[in-house]
Amino acid sequence: MLRRDVIKTLLSSAVILPLLNESAYGQDRKSMPIADFSLLWIKRGKDEFRANLNDVEHYRQVCWLLRDTRANVNRLASPWLLHSVAMLQALVAKEIGWKPIEVVSGLRMPETNRAVGGCRNSFHLPDARGMFYAMDVRMQGVSSTTVGRIWQNLGQGGTGFYEGKNFVHLDVGNPRSWG
Repeated sequence: MLRRDVIKTLLSSAVILPLLNESAYGQDRKSMPIADFSLLWIKRGKDEFRANLNDVEHYRQVCWLLRDTRANVNRLASPWLLHSVAMLQALVAKEIGWKPIEVVSGLRMPETNRAVGGCRNSFHLPDARGMFYAMDVRMQGVSSTTVGRIWQNLGQGGTGFYEGKNFVHLDVGNPRSWG
């Protein structure tokens, strides 16, 4: 079994449902168990949410934050993507401290994708089931290079470096990188 398959299995299992509380994201970076990748602190503009991804309502709230704001459309984000980003956030927290994942772009409808110059087969686009598999993010005080390198080391998917724009593309397609 490949490391990627093991990680996918672990991320998709909901054996332990953690209790989410405000102290989980305290200044002490050891306040949240590193092995728990269902907690995600996400921010978009003025909206900020601390989510337990195992809670359906929290998952829906995160999907809303990742909506296509130009088209005002909401779809489902891949749970694998969200749990993988939670793992990335936990690894950053271990070294630097807790920082919210700041969303630059999540879901893109075809017209939005064309308007921003996205590729034709972008993982930001919803598939036939309406699910999307990519997000562009940044973390305050953490270089996009650092965020991208950690994502690459996780081997969860594609990494696009956009250092001039201060964000990194993360997706759960085949591992690859550009930029």
